[in-house]
Amino acid sequence: MTLSRRNALRLLGTAAAIPLVSSPRRALAQSSFPITGRALPGMDALDAIVVPIMQAHGVPGVSIAIARDGKLKLARGYGYANVQANTPMRPDTRIALASVSKVITGQTILKLVDQGRVRLGDRAFDYFRDLAPPPGMREDPRLGDITIEMCLHHTGGWDRKTSGDPSGWGPRIMRALRLNQAPTPLEMIRYMKGVPLDFTPGTQQVYSNFGFALLGGVIAKVTSQGYPEVVQQVTLRPMGARDLRVDDAPPRYLDGEARRYLIGSEHEVPGGNPRMVMAAGGWQASCVDMARFITAIDGSRTGSTFLSAPTFEAMLSPATGIQRPSQDHWMGLGWDYVQAYPGPDGSKRYSYGKDGGIGGIQAYLEHLAIGADFVLLVNSAPGDNTTQPGGRQMIQPKLVDFIRQTPAPEGDLFASFT
Repeated sequence: MTLSRRNALRLLGTAAAIPLVSSPRRALAQSSFPITGRALPGMDALDAIVVPIMQAHGVPGVSIAIARDGKLKLARGYGYANVQANTPMRPDTRIALASVSKVITGQTILKLVDQGRVRLGDRAFDYFRDLAPPPGMREDPRLGDITIEMCLHHTGGWDRKTSGDPSGWGPRIMRALRLNQAPTPLEMIRYMKGVPLDFTPGTQQVYSNFGFALLGGVIAKVTSQGYPEVVQQVTLRPMGARDLRVDDAPPRYLDGEARRYLIGSEHEVPGGNPRMVMAAGGWQASCVDMARFITAIDGSRTGSTFLSAPTFEAMLSPATGIQRPSQDHWMGLGWDYVQAYPGPDGSKRYSYGKDGGIGGIQAYLEHLAIGADFVLLVNSAPGDNTTQPGGRQMIQPKLVDFIRQTPAPEGDLFASFT
């Protein structure tokens, strides 16, 4: 049975009873709270779930897209893309994706595998033999063991808790290479050839931004083109997701991009993302385009998976040779988690998802084993020195419950968004 607004509010638990914050913004008052986009009959009950959470916790803007069996059932914008300008969030507003960008890079490198231009077992640094480490730095001999697959599985040998996150090493790289401007991806890779690994490749699984920056360099090297252009040509245009863009350099925003905020605050944080790590976290998109993206990956909208069957299976497989913290779920190639469920015919069905976050942004993309896909983009995030949950953590569980409990209505809204 379709959820009524009253029953939808029950899914909130105690969240709906939390009083509205009197500060930081009056714009989040219920009487002026904007909701944009479209929802098929019954799907608009989601409004009664999302809006009270946003109002209670000072979340400026959220965009959500829900697809079922490849058909778009809801595409909504809630709140504000730009609080100062009173610009409503819309389903076609671009929001920074942060680390959800890794899925875009992952799909592109895997498509190049399908095309025979790259192999998962290729040694990633073999593509950069012409790059010498910076003066005074020595190459770790284990770099030659790092494969494309290890980078996708986060088993390459980098641990940011041990030696730090190279995505923030721009000034350090500039000094080492005597640059007078922000490093390029290739210059970052050259610098990292002189940085010792934190563990032997293939023995541990530790989340790494640099592994995907390295994959972006491989994509550019193999094709002799710029990384963003290859992604557009190989992945996004064939998927019909044409309006994705790469972040500008910090602290600039692109035209039409949603502003970024700390949760509970109406003060903007800087925009942009360093170009050297764009393959790891530098894309921005609307929730509708990301719905096109994920429904092309699983083939529910297009009729066949974006990748070949063997490559798609490899994408969902766990890394070998490491101890997994859980046997129920694991990291896929480019995905934070993959989980298998038995299908009614004895086959396996999978759920898989990826999250991302940078200052003022939270993003989430998930395919559910029931045949549903959803995108959740939030233009705010908690500060570094707080344990306060962000909008993504508060909304996502309620959103999944809603999708599971709400029968999918007939119809497809993809054609409503060009």
